[in-house]
Amino acid sequence: AMSASSIPIGIAMSMALDGREGACAALLWRDALTCLPVAACFSLGQTLQIKVVSSCIGSLMCEKIMKARPYPFYTQKVHLEFGGLATATAMLFIVGSLSSRPEDAFWKQRSVDGVMKAGLFVGWSFKTAAALTAAVLQSWLGGLVSKRLSTVVRSVAQCLSLLIIYFFGDLVLRGMAFDWIVGAAAVVVALSVQVFTLA
Repeated sequence: AMSASSIPIGIAMSMALDGREGACAALLWRDALTCLPVAACFSLGQTLQIKVVSSCIGSLMCEKIMKARPYPFYTQKVHLEFGGLATATAMLFIVGSLSSRPEDAFWKQRSVDGVMKAGLFVGWSFKTAAALTAAVLQSWLGGLVSKRLSTVVRSVAQCLSLLIIYFFGDLVLRGMAFDWIVGAAAVVVALSVQVFTLA
């Protein structure tokens, strides 16, 4: 759903900012196919539970592709999302066919709020749409930071956002008691990322 949402946004931005030539550049299948390995890294990592390794490989490949090509970011984002849409669609059927759980196959009946239903968007609500919107925005912002700066800087920014969520969201807004183990772990993760950026 994230790729299907991002593709029209990117094409519209290409058309608005670069005219017809921009929209045509965003729809170049040859360039979209070169981005397919990046999308495959992310999709396979989610499915095979090797998220860290595949995410690192995918991020580095993505950064290399984005910096090597002269296209603007929004055009490259469309190319990447075509690969994401292709691999996500394939994984829908592969995971559903291989898994014994009915929740993994969208064509099988499963219990949703006590009612047996089947379908691709079964069980979606306003919260799901809000999460999808946040994921699309994070994806666009993360990709832009990766193109302009690097994947390491993007990782540092995401790590700092987790620290802000914990220290401000949980401790200040929710009034939770400080947990030394969680607090120390959060600081260690942030410092580890900072050390990695300096290496």
